[in-house]
Amino acid sequence: MKKIKFTVLTLYVIAFSLVSTPLLAQDPDFPIDNDPGNAPAAPIDDWVLPMFILTLLLVYFMHRKHNLNRVK
Repeated sequence: MKKIKFTVLTLYVIAFSLVSTPLLAQDPDFPIDNDPGNAPAAPIDDWVLPMFILTLLLVYFMHRKHNLNRVK
């Protein structure tokens, strides 16, 4: 049973690390004009803090659920 949980945990860690790799929003060789239509809609940095807070909330609720199931 522990082997299965360890395997699932390993798969989760690999999946989340692959998803969270840094990506470029645009090709660095993309020609930039003075046209505001070429600008990205929102910088990626705007989403770092909300995603961090969401992650902390999800970890808290999952930990709480796990502890409540263990007590029963």
